[in-house]
Amino acid sequence: MPARIRLANPPYKKHETLPKAKALLTKNNYSYQELILNKDFTREDLKRIIGEDKKLTVPQILVDNKLVGGYESLLEYFEDHFVLGTQQ
Repeated sequence: MPARIRLANPPYKKHETLPKAKALLTKNNYSYQELILNKDFTREDLKRIIGEDKKLTVPQILVDNKLVGGYESLLEYFEDHFVLGTQQ
């Protein structure tokens, strides 16, 4: 069963890492669900997931409902799990 991947993203900002994360997932044949801040979840929801004391950055990537982090963390996750296609 493929991993369930979610991208948490605010609708009002363009992030240079979001397209990179999407491309990396697509390149490795992972489907994902993009969730939009204040539509699909609130800041408080995201804070509960990443931790109250951590800086709120986006996108935040979850795999099987476990927080991976941002794009750089996704690269590390793929490398740790021997997923191919992480070359930029």
